[in-house]
Formats: sequence, structure tokens, C-alpha cells
Amino acid sequence: MSAIATTLRLIRDKLNEQFKAADPSYPDDWVILSNIINPDGSEAERTADKIVMTLAGIEQDTTVATWNRTVPSGSNQFGIVTPAVNVNLLVLFYANFYGKNYEMGLRLIAGTISFFQQNPWFNHASLVGLDPVIDKIAIELNNLDTTQTNYLVGMMGAKYLPTVLYKLRMIPFRADTITGFVPAAQGARGSAEAPLPLDGRDVPRPFPDRNVEANPLARKR
Repeated sequence: MSAIATTLRLIRDKLNEQFKAADPSYPDDWVILSNIINPDGSEAERTADKIVMTLAGIEQDTTVATWNRTVPSGSNQFGIVTPAVNVNLLVLFYANFYGKNYEMGLRLIAGTISFFQQNPWFNHASLVGLDPVIDKIAIELNNLDTTQTNYLVGMMGAKYLPTVLYKLRMIPFRADTITGFVPAAQGARGSAEAPLPLDGRDVPRPFPDRNVEANPLARKR
């Protein structure tokens, strides 16, 4: 599955389009999708005097907890599927400009912030080629204090230069592989309906009435 690579490449291209529109005389791309430093400590190829766009982290998005563990499979049964995993991408934009070109790096970091302020989300209409599994990508500025920024940049083996971190949410990972089947429940008119929960773990159960020992918070002090 190439959803992560495709999403980052498409956003990089969009950002480059904005910079080229502002300065058509520059023949190359200002933004490059790359690591900043190679494992041997050398600077990654073609990253000098560029905005380096690099994946700084992946985290699970837990804000969407609703999912259906069954899908229709025939007229009187449902297939069991594993839930999707939704992930957020932490993407670092690193202005790799120094010396006499340092000021250009500041301008491009400011342009990057302006770009995402104007484009806080993308869908299939605004980001052509977006992976079909993704409905929408929301983009949020992720605040870091000085210590956190230095730690993040240092973890990548680089020295601090103007940097901004964004969170891209969210990319779903899901498979349609059916791991088992359950019979459909029959409605009042005999029509097949989604099955009841597969086991007791699917529904919250209150503590048994009057059972003090089952609820530690209810024990006498």
C-alpha cells in the first residue's frame, strides 16, 4: 500500500507549484521529499538550499473509535473483518539554507506556513491522484517548544535550522479479508439484519447490581 508515499509526494508537488507560481524564473523545485541526513552522517543528496520535507513520525489516530466488525456476505450471513487502523503523519519541513542563502530559507518557510493556512485540508478534487482509501486529509500545525524542536531535529542527525512541523490526519489502513462468518439476525419481518455482538467484549457491561466487590470504587473505606 502506497498511501503514505503518494500523499506526501502529491502535497510536495502542490507546494512546489505555489513556489514556482511566485517565482517562475527558478528552474528547479524548492521542496524535496527526502531524509535530511544519511545514516553515515553525510548530508542527503540534493537537499542543500531546499525545503526538506521528511516524515518525522507516525501515530495512531484514536479520535475515531466507531467501526463495524462485520460486512454483508451473502443473503443470510455476515463476514468478520478486522477494524481499520487510522494513522496520522507528522511531517517536518526543514529549511536547509545557510550562509548567504539563510534569508531565502526564511522566506520559503513562511511560504510553507502560508500555503497550509490557505489549504488546511485536501480531498480527491483538490489533490488529484489521492489514494482511493483516503476520503480527506486534514493538516494541522503541530506546536513544538524549543526543547522539543531541538530533540526532533537532533534525532534526525541534523543541526537546527528554521523548521515547522505539521500533522496530516488521517490515513486509513484496512483490509477486506474475511476471517470468519456469523449468521444474520432475523428482524421482526424475517429480513436479515446485522448480527448481534459477537461476544461480551463488544458491549460495555455495567457492574452487577449490588455487587460491591465487582466495583473497586464502591468498596467501603
